[in-house]
Amino acid sequence: MMYDPITPSGADLAALDLPGLTRTLRAAAEAVDIERRLPYEGLAALTDRGLWGARVPREYGGLALTGAQLFDVCAAIGAGCGVTALLYAQHLTALPFLARWGGPNAPDLLSACAQGTAILGLASSQATRRPGGPVQARHEGARVLMSGIVPWFSGAGLMTHAMVAADDPTADPEDGLALAVVPFGPPAVAFSPPADLIVLGGSQTVSATFRDLDVTAGYLQAPPTRGGVRAAMEGAEAPLRGFNSGLAQAALEICANTPYAPPETLAVVDRLSVRLELLCSGLRGALDSPEADPRATELKVASMLNLLWDLGRLVVSAGAGSSLKRGAPHNRLAREILYYQARTPYPYIAGLVGLQLGVI
Repeated sequence: MMYDPITPSGADLAALDLPGLTRTLRAAAEAVDIERRLPYEGLAALTDRGLWGARVPREYGGLALTGAQLFDVCAAIGAGCGVTALLYAQHLTALPFLARWGGPNAPDLLSACAQGTAILGLASSQATRRPGGPVQARHEGARVLMSGIVPWFSGAGLMTHAMVAADDPTADPEDGLALAVVPFGPPAVAFSPPADLIVLGGSQTVSATFRDLDVTAGYLQAPPTRGGVRAAMEGAEAPLRGFNSGLAQAALEICANTPYAPPETLAVVDRLSVRLELLCSGLRGALDSPEADPRATELKVASMLNLLWDLGRLVVSAGAGSSLKRGAPHNRLAREILYYQARTPYPYIAGLVGLQLGVI
């Protein structure tokens, strides 16, 4: 049984060939795991389609996709390769901040993103959750300097820039947030060796240390309050839901193709497939609708996360745990999601795919 990617809902997406994108990502996913490298094939496919500019305004050469279109794109990526999905999610999360609060250099950087020559990452330190946290901003006249250790930066061999969050102890506690989008790499930033994280080996996740990193040129103008950051992050809902949908598709295919799955398990997979289609249809329709009921939408999101949890338990209960490590379609991220989701008291998928939200 092969579970196909969601068919694009808008004619404008036809040129992107999203089913072909998913096939390209899937074809290289196992090699990404084995070789523990960046998913170059999939990343090139994103570049060819102009998808690094998915959230870039049209005046800078971007696609400026709607929420529903972003859902479809991210579902196609999530169904093909979880590592590519993680890296792309970071880029999509940082873009709106640059577009909304970027300084004089923002137009050039947005144009470069649209062309695929600049790719953004997130230097996540959870600084905004912990005043006095691991990254601190210091003002010296007109200069802004940041110092600290970022324990989480993915795509060290790929990302050209990063959005860095730091605590600003000189500001009001509610507004003590400094954000900057800066070139991120040696010699300004010292990286550790790639962290040996089971699910993220291919994403080149590292820790980074910097001391008095001058972020003046990349400092986001009129730095937002924490409330403003949360408001800006609402734009990440469409991609995040799309990734969840795509990973659910990958999970369904893993369940259906596991060598240990009995017929009754496949029957359950078919029923869950129908549920997923209905959920995705409802979510896509709500993304661009001003009349959408927020409560009903959140219930659909919760149902999708619970469906993923059910899929994880289904795989493990079928005795297919060993196939999650080798021989199953898709790469390690999707397989590990299933494995751990079955052993946690809450939908673990949101934590794995949403790690980029740690900057809030």
